[in-house]
Amino acid sequence: MRKFRVFVSILVYGVINMDKNINSNIDSKFVVTMPKKKLNYYQRWRLKHRPVLIYLSLEEYEALKQLADKTKLSYRELLYGAAKDIKKLYEEITRKYADSYTNEVVKVKQDYEARIAKLRQEYETKLKDAYNRGLEDGKKKMKEFIYSKCEVRCRNW
Repeated sequence: MRKFRVFVSILVYGVINMDKNINSNIDSKFVVTMPKKKLNYYQRWRLKHRPVLIYLSLEEYEALKQLADKTKLSYRELLYGAAKDIKKLYEEITRKYADSYTNEVVKVKQDYEARIAKLRQEYETKLKDAYNRGLEDGKKKMKEFIYSKCEVRCRNW
């Protein structure tokens, strides 16, 4: 005879007035469930170990069989080793590309910073030259202005 679990949930909706009149709606629900079944060892093992099904042609199967016989490994060990080797190869390739990519990024960044420094220096020298020319031109104009005023005053004396 099986035992069943029964869960009861009761929801009470209500308003309590000051006159102590209780107006409420009661909603109850019964849930009947089966007890949780315990898994045996084989079922727990199957949950942790997923099956892989591969369909091979006769030629592929013979090649796999010959390779397994030569290496004295089971099919599982042979395929698992091949998968690990492929994973290592993939990680190595991605690491090389990542390293070359980061090296290229660093190189481009250094070139960019060098160009910016060169342009900054060029424009600073141009700005200084323009400033100095402006000062010289201003001094010349000021001298010309002063001399012209002096000449006008000298003539007027």
